[in-house]
Amino acid sequence: MLKACRYTNNFSIALKFLESYKISINPSVDKKILIQYGWLLYSWYKFENKLSDNDNIELIEDFYEEENKNYIDNNFAYESNSEVEQKIKEILQI
Repeated sequence: MLKACRYTNNFSIALKFLESYKISINPSVDKKILIQYGWLLYSWYKFENKLSDNDNIELIEDFYEEENKNYIDNNFAYESNSEVEQKIKEILQI
């Protein structure tokens, strides 16, 4: 079921499936479910970020020249609290 939801981009349905069958993602869950859940999160993350405008990164010419050696881009602080990123952080701890 998780695989089918992954291929059809029905991520919320996959989460409802896990919830309705009381399947919690933890170290004791079956390995096959854990693997499919990981792939589901990967596809969800990829789908979410394909639709965003976060790909507009400005390149600095001659970045490695002496005058730019201490350059810090304070506008590049990436912080996101999307649902999929939170779930990825949770599964990485398992």
